[in-house]
Amino acid sequence: MNPQDLTIYIATHNRGAYLEETLESLRAQTLQGFRWIVGDNASTDDTPARLEKWAQRGVRICRSETLLAPWRNIRRGADLAETPWVVLFHDDDLLHPRFVEQVARVLSADPEAALVSAGFRSTPAPSPSDWTALAGIAKPCPDRASFATALYRGYAPHFGATVYRTQVARRVEGRVEEFGKICDYPFILENLTADRHAILLPEAWVQYRIHPGQDIQGRASGPFLGEVLALHRYYRGLMGTSLFKGSGLVWLLWNDQRLEHLLSAVGLSYRQSRREALRAGATTRLSMAFGVAKRLFARVRHGRRFHA
Repeated sequence: MNPQDLTIYIATHNRGAYLEETLESLRAQTLQGFRWIVGDNASTDDTPARLEKWAQRGVRICRSETLLAPWRNIRRGADLAETPWVVLFHDDDLLHPRFVEQVARVLSADPEAALVSAGFRSTPAPSPSDWTALAGIAKPCPDRASFATALYRGYAPHFGATVYRTQVARRVEGRVEEFGKICDYPFILENLTADRHAILLPEAWVQYRIHPGQDIQGRASGPFLGEVLALHRYYRGLMGTSLFKGSGLVWLLWNDQRLEHLLSAVGLSYRQSRREALRAGATTRLSMAFGVAKRLFARVRHGRRFHA
């Protein structure tokens, strides 16, 4: 892939200072030539003023005068891009300076891939000088079921550091009505078409900023119980529940723990939600039994360590 074939779109709203740091991380890329677009979602802080100097440097600024739903502002990046590949990045995170270089390398070696997905690390204070050395690991992932399996086993890609085929991303809506603000991973999976594979970059190519203004910090906008259950029912549909199939076995082994973790993270009790999860198809009695067995095993192992 040539860098001219890539657009990095940044969706922003009232985060002028953070946005400045994000744009600087793009300017620090070792491989230049890609296109930049900033989608300003009716910002009322100093974002428009800050963007004036970037416009003078050739950055395309697309401002909405009316406030759009956050997902719509992110999603319109695919519609605005005029290149074969697009990244829908966040306005408060930093990209590794070799990110574009690495993406160009792996897509030049494997041009038939559907997308490239990169990992991240969380930090309350991202810094352009705080990057660890990366080995440039790239792993092929053959299909949606395999990608969903990797997610269930703990692979955590950064939504904003996923490189999509623009024409495909334009057709994928994201199913926000079904999943709410946790529609990001389903959006990635829906971009993985049946005839193409994904490339995973599991190392930390992004510094993900933790701060009070993040949407993820507030519970008023979800995710709600129905959205969490819909997400795990979606994974079940992709992975299956067969004990004799790798993806199905992973879903059965990890479903109970994954549900409990996500529900507790949003202030919901898994114990009180199990019956509804069963009715919704987000869990099964067998996966619940596996969960109980794993917890008992963990307690026994912890007890042996304590007495040793």
